[in-house]
Amino acid sequence: MKKYLIIILSLLYINNIQASELYISKKDFETKDYVTDCDFQLYDSENNIIDAWVATEDTHEISNIQKGQYKLVERPLINNNYSDELSTLHTLDINSDNVMEIILYNKEINTPRNLGHHNHTLLGITITLTGLALIYIGHRKFYHP
Repeated sequence: MKKYLIIILSLLYINNIQASELYISKKDFETKDYVTDCDFQLYDSENNIIDAWVATEDTHEISNIQKGQYKLVERPLINNNYSDELSTLHTLDINSDNVMEIILYNKEINTPRNLGHHNHTLLGITITLTGLALIYIGHRKFYHP
């Protein structure tokens, strides 16, 4: 009987070492809607990958995560309207047995990324039309006095 009591107490102690769950989501800063423009990788303190996922319109759950230091790497997908950065590194310190929720907020970038492309086209058209007008004026002035 004493042996079984020690085993039960040991199991209860082991369960208390782990944080029960970690929830991670990404949302728009203004609308609070889920954002699906990136993927994530979670690394432990020894750079072992613990989990990897693509952001969805739901909160991602990681069960039975151990206490400790973690790195959460956020990498934007190709069609990304929220960040100009290649990737973002978040550090997590899990030191509790409680459920933890992490919500990452991003603000949408409303300006076009390549402003010069359309401006160069307009400048090229203007220079071409100006050149054609000068050729026409020069031709009329010298050949038709």
